[in-house]
Amino acid sequence: MRHVFNSLHYIFCVTAVVFVLSGADDMFLDLYYYVRFSYRLMQRYPKMTRSDLELIPEKWIAIMIPAWQEYEVIGHMLTRTLKSMQYTNYEIFVGVYPNDLETQQAVDRIHALDTRVHKIIVDNDGPTTKSDCLNCVINGIAAAERAANKRFEVILLHDAEDVVDPLSLKFMNYLVPRFYLVQIPVVPLPVAWHKFTAGTYLDEFAEYHTKDIWVRERMTHMVPSAGVGTGFSREALDLLALQGKIFNIHSLTEDYEISFRLRVPGKRSILLRYMRPHNPGIHQESRLISTREYFPDQFRAAVKQKARWTVGVVFQGWQHIGWFGNLGMRYMLWRDRKAMLTYIFNLLGYIMLATVFSIAMAWFWIPTAKTYLYLLVPRGGWLRDALALNLFFIFWRAVQRSISVYRVAGWRQAMLAILRMPWSNVVNFFAMMRAFRLVTQSIITSKKIVWDKTKHYYPEATESEAAL
Repeated sequence: MRHVFNSLHYIFCVTAVVFVLSGADDMFLDLYYYVRFSYRLMQRYPKMTRSDLELIPEKWIAIMIPAWQEYEVIGHMLTRTLKSMQYTNYEIFVGVYPNDLETQQAVDRIHALDTRVHKIIVDNDGPTTKSDCLNCVINGIAAAERAANKRFEVILLHDAEDVVDPLSLKFMNYLVPRFYLVQIPVVPLPVAWHKFTAGTYLDEFAEYHTKDIWVRERMTHMVPSAGVGTGFSREALDLLALQGKIFNIHSLTEDYEISFRLRVPGKRSILLRYMRPHNPGIHQESRLISTREYFPDQFRAAVKQKARWTVGVVFQGWQHIGWFGNLGMRYMLWRDRKAMLTYIFNLLGYIMLATVFSIAMAWFWIPTAKTYLYLLVPRGGWLRDALALNLFFIFWRAVQRSISVYRVAGWRQAMLAILRMPWSNVVNFFAMMRAFRLVTQSIITSKKIVWDKTKHYYPEATESEAAL
């Protein structure tokens, strides 16, 4: 037994070091955010108003939606978007597959009611990759332009389950082409308190889309696309077309990768941060201009989806993008890829703290437990200080996550975010294990990793209206 605890001691040491380094890294980003945000507040920049949006003549905007087996949601999404959008000059292009007749029929039904909706049939049977579907949609947009003798100046990317903000096209019209890429925050729709898996998406997106991306923009003048709510200037996509395919068909996160390919001197991308004015008719948690949607509530579905993101961002991103740019860019690439370690060690860290706590509690009834406790955490050693620091970082992270969730979903979800933190690490751990397996199998068999689709849900009409 003593040998077992000696071995565990070394595992504890490595875990504690990784936990401290990751915690310090996260805290640095938090402090950078608060300092930079406070500085901007002191500058008193003029705020954009609704009248500013109305002054800009409407450009033609194309909304592209990739759809593989989305027949259950695509009709609802298109109907609500057409009904609610506070913009005139736009058309919607939906990419569907030859072997997905149900989704085709759902799109055809909406097209029969509103010709602003176009069905684009992908060249290959599905599933391929989302990027392959999007490249076909781009070709369909070009064909529609030639037929109607018009040009779409903004291309907006959405998914079949998105609740699109009615003002989003107004902001795209205002900000593009001054910016090559404009990212609207993505905020998962709140769910019942007991749906912890879906709730973890709200917690993570709230932090990432209200703070982390904003810091990245300040450090690198570049914002990674979230795959939905992303507006591209036509000039930017034309530039990529000169290099071949606009979206990389070998990537599972083509949205993330395209952001790096759009880094052009003198051109920037931006995260939209705009809060609707206080209005009794608008829910406090819906004031942020954002794209809303439901995310998986089933553990296996969440693991599959997050594993796909991990493969694309961590493994394929490393392979296709590499390491480049200034110190700020390399730092952000490190933050993207450190998930390879932190998703594993975060869970080990919780297990480590729980083990120490359990043995300490057992000390009251089993005096010999003290011996094993000191084998794990020697008295007077650095490991004890590291454990105390890790406890502080866990507390700090819980507070920061709660603040971020409060901004977009109110205080109830903010309190639940603290309770959901351990479960979030469990889901991310298994997602990383699945990502490792997918990458290893692809290397061994030389087979491409295809679109591992997640089943989607669309809110009822009353829910979608409340969300906005």
